[in-house]
Amino acid sequence: MGTDITFVVEHRTETGWARAEELVEVNGRTVREDWFDTRNSELFWVLAGVPSPRPVSENAIVAAARGLPVDASDETLAVVYGGAFSHSWLTAAELVAFDWHQPVHRTFDLTKRDAKFNPLPDEMTPTAVEEAAAHIAAKGFPPEGWTVAGKARDGVTVTVATPLSTMIGREFPAVIDRMVALAPDNPEQVRCIFWFDR
Repeated sequence: MGTDITFVVEHRTETGWARAEELVEVNGRTVREDWFDTRNSELFWVLAGVPSPRPVSENAIVAAARGLPVDASDETLAVVYGGAFSHSWLTAAELVAFDWHQPVHRTFDLTKRDAKFNPLPDEMTPTAVEEAAAHIAAKGFPPEGWTVAGKARDGVTVTVATPLSTMIGREFPAVIDRMVALAPDNPEQVRCIFWFDR
């Protein structure tokens, strides 16, 4: 079972904090656009220290989960639901200041599979595993035919040193840029609020 994120963006107005995402029509309903809803255990660790099946270096956390902000907008509070965990928030300034390119260590199970996703343990020689781990260290993802998992019965546990940026993908940096664009002269005036569920 994976972990999902609920992610909202607020900006400060003269009357307090307000939601910043555009209103869009979905199935005849007007809702806020989702700026980020990708399942990414490594990124969730970095944002708030959410336990990951693929642990990342402990120093790679922007800020430990700090709960909902006391001045969150009513619209944000209306979508918070029971059963969620690790509620937190970060300003655009904090996200910009964080070192997204720092070297980190990532531990996971590396598995060789065929085209139908069946395990191929006979092909997981020490040399093949070493080459696959090197590929991940360089590119951030496994070579064709290999997958990473939290705890795979047929996997080999490896630890790879890699720049954090290769782990988090391209989507979240674009979200940071979008947040900064709301208040380029004062990124403290923009924040994301998020929480998780399984």
